[in-house]
Formats: sequence, C-alpha cells, structure tokens
Amino acid sequence: MHSHGRVAEVLDLIVATGADAIDPVEPPPDGDIPLAEVKARYGNRLILFGNMELKYLETETPADIDARVKVMMDEAKAGGGYVLMPTAGPLNIPLAPRTADNYRAFIAAGLKYGVY
Repeated sequence: MHSHGRVAEVLDLIVATGADAIDPVEPPPDGDIPLAEVKARYGNRLILFGNMELKYLETETPADIDARVKVMMDEAKAGGGYVLMPTAGPLNIPLAPRTADNYRAFIAAGLKYGVY
C-alpha cells in the first residue's frame, strides 16, 4: 500500500485488506504515527518502508541524518521487515550540495546501523 501522510486511523483497515507493506511510514507532523508504534502494532504483519523525510535530507546536517537513521533502526530493525528509505525522492536535479552530502550520510548511516 502506498499512502503518504496521516494513516493511523486506517492502518487496521490496510492490514485487513491483506496488504503486505506500507510505503512510506511518515513521521509526525507529516504523518501521524511514530515508527516505533507502527512497528509494535503491525511489524509482524506489514513490511514498513520509509521514515526519512525528504525535507530532512534537504535541510539538516550529515550528523543530524546519522542520528535520525540510528533512531529509525533502533525503532524498527528488530525482527526484520523494515526498509530504510526516504519517504519521497528529490525533485531538483542536480542535487544541492547539502542534499547530496546528506544522501551520502544517509547511506553510510544505513550501512552502519542496519547490520543484523
């Protein structure tokens, strides 16, 4: 199931359809349910995608991105079923230098914290 934004009220319905995954899981305030809660409630029934908002990749620092990825992996990695990825792709090509640096930091952090 692909659905951006506020999905907390319909997650039970999404699971009831037999969906295998939800993409993306967006953190508040754009979404309305924290990743840890989605994982706790539905992690044994849904593969979870996302949680890295594009706006973070465009505006924050590589250290911020590293810290966010660590939290995401701490919240959702256990037991598998989580795909670390941005919730949207960039529209501006070529990427701004900050965004490019943050994508590199995102990938490096995923490799660092995503090891099982």
